[in-house]
Amino acid sequence: MIKTTLELKDVVLYISNLTTNTEFKKYTLTNTDWEALQELADIFIIFVSPTIKLQGQIYTTINKSLLFIYQIYNKLEKQLHILEDKQRYNTTLEYIPSLIEAIKTGLEKLKKYYPRKLNSTTIKEYKPYLFSIVLDPRFKLLHFKEQGLLHFYTTILQDISAIFKAEYFRLKANLKGKSANPTISFDELIEDTSEVFNISDNSEEELYIQPETIEEEYIIYFKERNEGAKTHPLDWWKTNSHRFPILAVLARQYLAIPATSASIESIFSIGGNIITKLRSSLQPETVKELILLKSWGIKDLEELNSYL
Repeated sequence: MIKTTLELKDVVLYISNLTTNTEFKKYTLTNTDWEALQELADIFIIFVSPTIKLQGQIYTTINKSLLFIYQIYNKLEKQLHILEDKQRYNTTLEYIPSLIEAIKTGLEKLKKYYPRKLNSTTIKEYKPYLFSIVLDPRFKLLHFKEQGLLHFYTTILQDISAIFKAEYFRLKANLKGKSANPTISFDELIEDTSEVFNISDNSEEELYIQPETIEEEYIIYFKERNEGAKTHPLDWWKTNSHRFPILAVLARQYLAIPATSASIESIFSIGGNIITKLRSSLQPETVKELILLKSWGIKDLEELNSYL
């Protein structure tokens, strides 16, 4: 509504200048009102893209949630500084203190759920968010490096790498039917591990001998360049799961987590539209299939067959 109003500003002012309708002129916004409306639009626009993107149902969302949160932090604080500068040089603008207070209240509310800066103590609490970023082939460790969006302290890259390696080795041990070593430290995990080939002397195998060490999956994964912005993470892991079988399991575990409950609530709404008084005898399996088709946005059998 605010966006549409601002887009029609010139039209409204033009009509206001020409009309003889006193009632219309009475409710026409003043220049100060228009400025306040623009300030509100600048604040609200910060939340638009994250809100839409994190409600998605047919693509991964958790991998961008923490990135969006800290984008919001940065943009709100920038907007706060702009308003404080305006207040400093123009004390007659009565709407500015209210906007400043609103932004500060919003930042405090945000801090209840996400600290302004992660540290070595709190970082483990956000493991699903962090791992989902690392397991996105477009991001990997990019945002934990200097100048990165999540570079909160000097050793954060090493800490993230250590926690990720610990999870990797734990899963690797479990997949081999062995329990993970609970005594292994993060310092030990920082060292690259390798497997040495034991080739017997005078063996024909020496003709096909491989390099002395085989790099772990996560080392190869981090060495390769990041994928482009248009790459779909799930498609990428589906294609490369044979190369990274252990990491692919982690990707399925973490990238499947939705960032918000919006998609679940949407499914309940869809269910309410399907199960009505006139359709109260639907079988559970039929209801399930109808909800899924509606949720996926599939309109007819022809479109459904294209996915099969």
